[in-house]
Amino acid sequence: MTGTRSWLLVLACVGGGLSASSLNAQDGQIYFERSDRDKDGMVSRSEYRSRMIEVFYIADQNRDGVLVMSELADADPMQFDAADQDQDGELSLGEFLDFRKRDFARVDRNHDGMIAPEEM
Repeated sequence: MTGTRSWLLVLACVGGGLSASSLNAQDGQIYFERSDRDKDGMVSRSEYRSRMIEVFYIADQNRDGVLVMSELADADPMQFDAADQDQDGELSLGEFLDFRKRDFARVDRNHDGMIAPEEM
């Protein structure tokens, strides 16, 4: 897996005991369904943001309010560095959400503000 898709899947798997390399279509569907809070078959920006906040706090293993590379198994160091706006080696919730917001925009190929299963 490469680029945005890999990063999205790694983060979706955090706390689930999966790595991106072990993710299959069924697992992807499960993680999509966890994000689709209103069960309409689409993930809105709001639902995605809520899920990413959840993922952040699940990933924050030592509960210090920031993420470091070691808390994101299989994450691409270059992507981590791109998300780390102040280059302090840590991702604050704000940095994490800013990066996630950009990913949402890239995945939302038809730019309707929703992610459909086929866009993932």
